[in-house]
Amino acid sequence: MSSTGRVVGAVVGLLFLACSPLDGFAIDSDAADVSPAIDSRLEKLASSRSPGPMHSSPPSTALSEAIRQNTPGNSQGFPLGLSWDRDTSSTPTTPPPSGWSALSAWAQVYQQAGAAVSPNNANDTVQVQDFTTYVHLTNGTWVKVQDQAQVGISGGHYVADFSTDAHTALTMQKLSDGSVSMDAPPSGYNDHFWPTARGTFTPGTVDGVFIEAQMKTNDPNANLVAQIGADWWRSSTAQYAGLNVNNTAAGLNNWIKLTTEWKTLYYTSLSRQQLEANPPTDLLSLPWPRR
Repeated sequence: MSSTGRVVGAVVGLLFLACSPLDGFAIDSDAADVSPAIDSRLEKLASSRSPGPMHSSPPSTALSEAIRQNTPGNSQGFPLGLSWDRDTSSTPTTPPPSGWSALSAWAQVYQQAGAAVSPNNANDTVQVQDFTTYVHLTNGTWVKVQDQAQVGISGGHYVADFSTDAHTALTMQKLSDGSVSMDAPPSGYNDHFWPTARGTFTPGTVDGVFIEAQMKTNDPNANLVAQIGADWWRSSTAQYAGLNVNNTAAGLNNWIKLTTEWKTLYYTSLSRQQLEANPPTDLLSLPWPRR
């Protein structure tokens, strides 16, 4: 795996898939650093569960949807090519290790296991907007540390099971509305991406993380599932140096099936009770999805 942060986020997210109520995610700003997160998640792989019902969510608040996505057993499908990733329970690493000062969100999109591949797959796209990361400070406040609108996103097509660091170019295009369009995952690969720059904070001041991103596909026949998560990093510039050396997984959410309508994905390392008592400002009264 490389030292930037691409493969790491993908694997970490997969392993922390179901997480304990409201777990976190992982990945780094550079493609090379992503690999480490993946190894970390593989180590924490737990027992398997069957996917949750595959139906559209009823009207709900953003807060209740965030809770649902981070409660084990609510995946809407599973990723093709990741036989070891099945709604796994996990224990997020929170707070970050002592002295560490950075983190990065990550996301990954897969063909859905057991579902037909669209005949238009070669022309299918995944659209992403509002990919943001917040840290929860020990004084009770939330601070945004990553914002797609400010730093953009980077990534690649990685081998589906992350058995190697092999990857191909992920074509991305920034659209007029500020969102980013990328090609859908080809056979045997995924879409793995993350905010281009890591978020930073003062060591010892953070005790949680919250991430959100909106995604959709252009093809009603596309069977794609997505997941987001995060990794803690020793610093904003630390390079990948092996499992749990300069980065470690924070956690990840359940798998969400993409449609042609915007869906907001959420990941948090906070418990349901903590999130309900002190949600990020964006979740106080907004409907889901936001737009």
